Amino acid sequence: SYYEYSSSEFKKNTSFDAFRNFIDKNSVLSNFKALKILNSKQDSNFGVVMVELTLPDNTRVPIKYEFIREEGEWRILRIEIEDRQFSHELVENEQYIE
Repeated sequence: SYYEYSSSEFKKNTSFDAFRNFIDKNSVLSNFKALKILNSKQDSNFGVVMVELTLPDNTRVPIKYEFIREEGEWRILRIEIEDRQFSHELVENEQYIE
C-alpha cells in the first residue's frame, strides 16, 4: 500500500479512507502492465519522479510522484495523475520496468 510509505504531511492532509477512495477511483495506479521512468530530480530533502504507466489496452498515463525525506527515508508527499485525457499510442520498442 502506498499509504504506509506516505509522509506525515500527506497523512495529516489525507485520511486513509480518502486515500483508498483515490486509489479505487484511479485503478491505473494498480492495474498497469508496464512502467517507464520519464524523469527524476532530487535534492537533499525533496524529489520528483515522473513515470508513464501503460495499461493493458496500451493507454499511456503520466503520473507525477513527489517525495520528501523524513527521518532518513523517502516518503510520498503527493501523487498526481498528470493527464486525464490519456494517450492511446501503441507501445513499441521502448524500455519499461515491468
